[in-house]
Amino acid sequence: MLAGTLNVTLQVSNSTGAAPVATPNSLSFNVQTGGAAPSQSVNLTFNGSPVTVTGVTAATTTGQNWLLPSVGSSSVLVSINSAGLTSGTYTGTVTANTSAGSVGIPVTLVVGGIPALTVTPASMNFAYQTGTAAPLPQTISLASSGTPVIVNVSASTNSGGPGWLIVTPTGQLTTPAQINVTIQPAGLAPGVTYTGTIQINSSGATNGSVTIPVSLLVSTNAIIAANPTSLTFSAQAGGTAPTQSLSLTSSGAALNYSITASITTPSGGTWLQVPTQTGTTNGSITVAVNTGGLAVGTYTGAINVNAPNAWMK
Repeated sequence: MLAGTLNVTLQVSNSTGAAPVATPNSLSFNVQTGGAAPSQSVNLTFNGSPVTVTGVTAATTTGQNWLLPSVGSSSVLVSINSAGLTSGTYTGTVTANTSAGSVGIPVTLVVGGIPALTVTPASMNFAYQTGTAAPLPQTISLASSGTPVIVNVSASTNSGGPGWLIVTPTGQLTTPAQINVTIQPAGLAPGVTYTGTIQINSSGATNGSVTIPVSLLVSTNAIIAANPTSLTFSAQAGGTAPTQSLSLTSSGAALNYSITASITTPSGGTWLQVPTQTGTTNGSITVAVNTGGLAVGTYTGAINVNAPNAWMK
């Protein structure tokens, strides 16, 4: 049975115009009038490796000098100062100078009279093999721009009864806060993906209602998990990119697997260097790319994980 596939992306840039990569490549801040927001960090890499930041500048398109960046070893820390700004949307750019060139990072600041609610992650996925330990808990982080806000947290299920989705705490909370999500799969029939939602409501936030979908796959088959769940490479045309490692784990006993690679673009290409191989969980594989003969562009492929009677998370 096919366990699953992982997407692989290769970005090939012009060797004369290559630039560092900023992660994330843009930033957004939300604050109340006169309020503050946590600083955000941007990591700088080139061909997958960290680069040294030698300097940083900021320019604002609208508003005063509210944009305040600072230099890290291979990152930029971006802060904002909204003092004196009226309600509205402000834009600017942070330019990071590095040992591999310069890169611009767009920044947006929204100043409003009502705070905005930030909920992370936006969705949750669990997988469970019958007869094994329950999936590890996951955490939801709640924050708000400006002053704290009161939220009401509740949970519901669409299938499988109400008992499998356990959320603590529920009821009224004040940001910032964390919510723990635990799965209790006892009694659930295998071969089904159960769904539910976590609702977060606040009358004191601009986005006063946030819904987080939750899914739970229950199976008699083993569950294979890959980390990371996708890979992205960046290289100059004719150049190389550092190899990356992909780890494979499974629920229950160790599981035999086989690995193959396929390339979507260009059809019949050979840039994805993952030899057909076999292994046993827990294990890892090395993934490499070869840009020889590739023009500037973005290329896609997949790593196929095959295991008898197993599902991929």
